[in-house]
Amino acid sequence: MTEDGSNDRGRCECCRYWHSLDTNPGQGECRRHAPRPEAFESIHMMAAWPVTNRDDWCGEYQDSRR
Repeated sequence: MTEDGSNDRGRCECCRYWHSLDTNPGQGECRRHAPRPEAFESIHMMAAWPVTNRDDWCGEYQDSRR
């Protein structure tokens, strides 16, 4: 349980596919699927994992303690 009484289960930071960013501990990369193409400086393409906030959630959560 969090300080406000809500449940941690299902949040990105508790998911086995989430990797915290060193540059911003409140955000991380979702590594559930392969990196996706993304425009970089509007003319270059690169692959990147989606960045999510640690309190975000989705329907594909898997507990990191497994």
